[in-house]
Amino acid sequence: MPNSPTESAETPSPAAPNRITVIKVKSPSSHRQRRNPLFVGEVEEDFSVDDPYFNHGGNLSSFLRTYTALHNSLTASRSKRVVVYLPMKETGLGNSLLAVSSAFLYAVLTKRAFLLNYGQLTKHFAFPWQEPNSTFSCTVAKLASFLVSRHPTTGFSFWNRHYNVMQPTDKSMRGSSPRTYNRQPGVIVTGFLGFFHLIVRHDNYTEKLVRMGFLQRQHVLDAAAVEALPSSQKERYYTDLATEASRVFLREVMKPQPWVAAMVATVLDGAGDKYRVGFHIRMGNSGSAFKDSHVFLTKSAIWGFAERGESVMRAAGRTARDTVWVLSTDSNLAEEELRAKYGEMIVTASGYRRGHSKTGAKDADGFTRAVIDLLLLSRCDYLVLTSHSTFSVIARTIARDGVPHYMMPSRGYWCV
Repeated sequence: MPNSPTESAETPSPAAPNRITVIKVKSPSSHRQRRNPLFVGEVEEDFSVDDPYFNHGGNLSSFLRTYTALHNSLTASRSKRVVVYLPMKETGLGNSLLAVSSAFLYAVLTKRAFLLNYGQLTKHFAFPWQEPNSTFSCTVAKLASFLVSRHPTTGFSFWNRHYNVMQPTDKSMRGSSPRTYNRQPGVIVTGFLGFFHLIVRHDNYTEKLVRMGFLQRQHVLDAAAVEALPSSQKERYYTDLATEASRVFLREVMKPQPWVAAMVATVLDGAGDKYRVGFHIRMGNSGSAFKDSHVFLTKSAIWGFAERGESVMRAAGRTARDTVWVLSTDSNLAEEELRAKYGEMIVTASGYRRGHSKTGAKDADGFTRAVIDLLLLSRCDYLVLTSHSTFSVIARTIARDGVPHYMMPSRGYWCV
């Protein structure tokens, strides 16, 4: 029999029938509990919806002046009250922009400066405030997150938004205010998944966004109406609100740098005032000009886009003389095939090779080409896009109001 609750006896062996081995076991209370850095520190008080900071009667320009002053003050004082976005090297422009817009909206709702460690993005886009760039690295961010579990005054928490690493989890974001799992002045967001649809439901965020100018009043339901929605409709409702707020950020806050706008204008000047049908043909690993991880379309799908384009022209009463097809594609073959049949109707950007718009110097051409293509699509009168492509989702999100679109089926996915 053990001598005490913290001792245990081995079964005696034949060689030593009377030998007893005593093993010391620490009591559970003596184990040091590992603390999740996201839950270290005091829970921040919610900002009142009546705070003058939020109240601009839906005038976005007025709010941006207020936010720019706050951002500039925080960065000038080197305050830790910041949201820093770091991209994933493997992700493309579409996914990154969803995550960037989510991080920005969280920053403005919680009175934090918004910084980017994303040189490719700030090379191509400008922001109203003085200092958009951050010197934080992913290594520094992870170290800060590790230290905060032992030293709460470190001041930063670290959010992972990857497919295989979610911290905080979607469940936490959907179920609780960010104040409960981000208790530090600063937060560093890395990854490529948008998350604003998960947190827009908390802390009167929808009302605050209306007053700041990111949401239209008529699109927001009262609390009782939202509560009465079936679960699937409720998630759709919050996703639609997040998309609307992201659209305002991508269209009205984040502006193309002058040299980018000039390149887009040069392409469109060649098309004159012709009717523009925009194609985003994402072939993926079945025909792209670079290595991809997923097959989106096969070669036969190219002609599906062409058939759709011809149908759109007939419905609009247009002909080849007054129409151009603005082509964005990852496939040199798609451009060659369409040019062979439709000739000068095909309009594309030039000067930069096709490539995946992930981060890294070797992908600089691909990133620039993707930015120009995205802005060209946003200026079209009709869009034919690839389903299951986030780039296509962003293209239709930032398009002019009322521009119709069609999602071409992709590997069994009919819509995104």
